[in-house]
Amino acid sequence: MGNRKEIIKADLNDTGIITDILGEAFYNDPILYHLVRRAGFARDLFKLEFRDIYASLNCSFLIIDENKEIMGCALWAKPGQTPELSPLSTIDQSCLDNFESCRYELSEALQ
Repeated sequence: MGNRKEIIKADLNDTGIITDILGEAFYNDPILYHLVRRAGFARDLFKLEFRDIYASLNCSFLIIDENKEIMGCALWAKPGQTPELSPLSTIDQSCLDNFESCRYELSEALQ
């Protein structure tokens, strides 16, 4: 009857589609752009986040329609889950006080 949607769990095989969806959604995000000043940064960030952090938490989802087309996604952590933030954990936390050095460290972490 139309407009029927299904929520399915995402896994590492879905990294590409999750990267595409979130990369497009946040492509012009002013905060991400201010930090890094590099087009396409959001796509790289979400690829890293899903692959290295959220996939192992087993709590990320895709929304598909009745034609099995993917409409969206969500990356989650269950209450009480503490994800391992490596390689983002390699960023010196003091850089958050200085956006210029933080911009460089974020770029380096995503290489």
